[in-house]
Formats: sequence, structure tokens, C-alpha cells
Amino acid sequence: MIRRSANKVVVVGLLLCAFAPREIDAYAFVGKWQRKAEALEAKLDASSPSLVIPEIDRTINDVIALGEHRETPAMLGPLLVLRAVAAARLGDERGAVWDWSVAQTLDPGLTNADLSRFGAAGDLLSKYRLDAETLRTAQGAKLPEGVERPKLVDKLKIGTLPSPLRRICRLSATLVLTIDREGISRRPIVLATSGSKIFDFWAMDSYRTIRFEPARRAGEAIEVDYVLTVSFSQSSC
Repeated sequence: MIRRSANKVVVVGLLLCAFAPREIDAYAFVGKWQRKAEALEAKLDASSPSLVIPEIDRTINDVIALGEHRETPAMLGPLLVLRAVAAARLGDERGAVWDWSVAQTLDPGLTNADLSRFGAAGDLLSKYRLDAETLRTAQGAKLPEGVERPKLVDKLKIGTLPSPLRRICRLSATLVLTIDREGISRRPIVLATSGSKIFDFWAMDSYRTIRFEPARRAGEAIEVDYVLTVSFSQSSC
């Protein structure tokens, strides 16, 4: 069940049993992941991006299925960069910038990564680095006086919580989304982490395709940075 009020989304689920993956399983996967990421990048250079994106998505799901461990950001981040590059090559600038922002949020070390090998797609992504100034602006985000807040147009598509998180009673992440004058949400940034990179990713992903009624001042649509909180709690805790 989903409860929504103003700029807060609360997801309430049933307590489901899940066992933490053994640490050895996670580290055994790292070598496999490195080879897979290299193969995906090579395939992206040789094939249509639309054919590679489903394989990138499956690999992302494989990483999440391992559960939370210290290698999670370093594995998810580069996969999201590849998905961003694929989106850029398909002409989907919004999707490219979204995935690139998520990648940097999960793994800040990617912010200064050399993207030149991706050609025009890398040039596009380089314009949207989450540098210190961008993060300071996000941290100070608030609606100006006299502005009507954005409102959801689409039904919020809360995906299934990844099984490694289902044993946790409560998780909460605070995000800021840039919502443009057309009501399209762009460039998510985590202002307050849940403490789980997997949940932070899940929270951002819930808004990936969502449209809003844009914020308005005196009836005119304006672009704003909008702060919201995504929370998960188990009803039996």
C-alpha cells in the first residue's frame, strides 16, 4: 500500500523473509561483473544501443540481488554510465542525464571520470557533472514564495522492493528532483541517504518516468528543484 501526502511518499509492505547473501558470494561476483561490464561496453560500441540496454538492466538486477556490500556503488555506477551512454546515442537526453546523475549519486568518484571514449554521448554527459556547486544548490533547494508546488500527474510506479532490503523495518531517503516547465522530472540527487545504496537507487528509480503538473507562479509554469522523501516501513515491525 502507498500513502502519499504533499511531498512525502510512504510505502508500507508486509514483512517478507530474506536472507543476507553471503559475503563470499558478493566478492566472487566482482570478477564476473568486471568482465561483464567490459563486454557490455564493447557491445555498445558494436551494436545498436537498444539491443544492449536490456542486458545492462539484467546486470543491474544481478548486482542488486547480491544485497548490500561495499562494492555495490562501484558496480552499479559504471553500469548506469553505460545505460546513460546508450540513452544518449538513442537521442534520449533526459534518460541519459537521469542515469548519469544516479550513477554519480551512488558513486561520487565517477563525477570526474574521463568520458571522452564515449564520443558525443560522453560530451553530453560531461555537461551534467554533480560538482560541488551543483550539490550546494541542491542542498539549498526550496520552493520560492508564492509558488504552487508540482503535483503528480502519473500514478507513482513503486517497483517491488529488492529482496535484500525486505528484512529491514524502515528506510527513508530524501531526494531533490529538477522539474521543468513541462512537468518532466530530471536529474535526481540524494540529499539524505537511507544508509542503503540499493534503497537510494530504488527510490530514485521510482520517479524515473514520472510526470508532474509543473510548479506555477501566478499561473505560469516554472522550473523548480523539488524536495521529497521516499520512505519504506514494514507493517509488522
